[in-house]
Amino acid sequence: MVPERFAFASHEPQAPAADPWWRTVGGSELEELLIAGLAHNRELRASHARLDAVRWDSELAGAERWPELTASFSAAEAERVTRDSFLGSETSRVSDDQYNLGMSVRWDADLFGRLESGARGAMERLAAATEDHRALELLTARSIAYAWVDAAHAVDAERLLSEQSDVGRRQLELLRTRQIVGGVPASEVLRQQSSLEELESDLDRVRIAGFQATRRIAVLLGTTFPRDQSFGVSGLPALDGDVASGRPEHILENRPDLRAAMHRVNVANAELAVRMAERWPTLTLDAGAAFDAARLSDLFLGEAFSIVGGLTAPLFDAGRRKAQVRREEALLCAVVEDAARALLEALREVESSLIEDQRLATAVMHEKEAARLARESWELTTTRFLGGGGDAFEALLAWDRRLEVEREVLDLQRDHARARVTLNVALGSVLPSAEAEEQ
Repeated sequence: MVPERFAFASHEPQAPAADPWWRTVGGSELEELLIAGLAHNRELRASHARLDAVRWDSELAGAERWPELTASFSAAEAERVTRDSFLGSETSRVSDDQYNLGMSVRWDADLFGRLESGARGAMERLAAATEDHRALELLTARSIAYAWVDAAHAVDAERLLSEQSDVGRRQLELLRTRQIVGGVPASEVLRQQSSLEELESDLDRVRIAGFQATRRIAVLLGTTFPRDQSFGVSGLPALDGDVASGRPEHILENRPDLRAAMHRVNVANAELAVRMAERWPTLTLDAGAAFDAARLSDLFLGEAFSIVGGLTAPLFDAGRRKAQVRREEALLCAVVEDAARALLEALREVESSLIEDQRLATAVMHEKEAARLARESWELTTTRFLGGGGDAFEALLAWDRRLEVEREVLDLQRDHARARVTLNVALGSVLPSAEAEEQ
């Protein structure tokens, strides 16, 4: 069912690299945010509390396999007074105290493994809940990384748009000068003014996007920050190299959602074993000891012991237990199919992420080459203008074209960074906290 390698892997299969992906995408800035988010995210903290509840449920299930010991103690003090029926005077006074100490033990012999299977199922349920929590950590890290990438993109985009706006204003001044001497029509001036208005609109959009990205980071970190809080975002780094995807079977070991699916299969198996054991007799043993005395000092002089065994077997239940077994068998089949579907979906997700990562890496490479050519064109145009062979407007147009291509490079770098985050999460890569524990 699991292929030998991913169809679009760009290298020979190997174990997934242990290099921290978050440093490649966002450096120490993103690493600090991930550590803070994994520690303080409200959804993760709620998930951890629910995980503790499941852990205590597993403790309860395990305790049922052991004998239950109880103890009791009671004391009663009383006096009986006898009086003369004619004179009413007291004729005798007799003490009627009573002290009792009792202990009992009750144990289910679990002849057919009902309690053992229940405890095993509870432990598997705890393991599945633990993996669900780890899967939520991965998704939270992805959301934080997405928000950081968007914020970093907004920083760089605002810088480029500001430069482009300055160039556009200088172009407008030159066009107005040429219009005065009759060199250009009024429509060219209006077109340039329209372009400047669009640039200002883009600047506002980018600034709002950056602000919204930092607010998303604040929510994911489980806190609020002042309006000017930027989380130290300085810009997008360049992504180099490919991600070592490893062999497809490695995602079975690395992805917590797949590990949780396997644990749920084990839970369903354990539930089926419990229902099957309930069709057989149960043996319960009770043992007790009791001490009674009229005086506390004589409490242990008289004792009584008892041992009772009880065997209970179902005789007629109108097919209820058989139906419960069949129900658990059907649920087991459903859980197995869910696990198989989750594996296929995980393989599809990784391959899709690999394709997108490689596509965007190629697009960034080509667009960077276009930016280099646009830069060279601007340099040649500027040199020709300074040498008297051209005009300032032509040089400004070349500069504007250069900035346009750099904006396209920046947008592709943002998309590539998000795709790289998606790919690493799809592979079940480690998180900063997990790496720190291993070290």
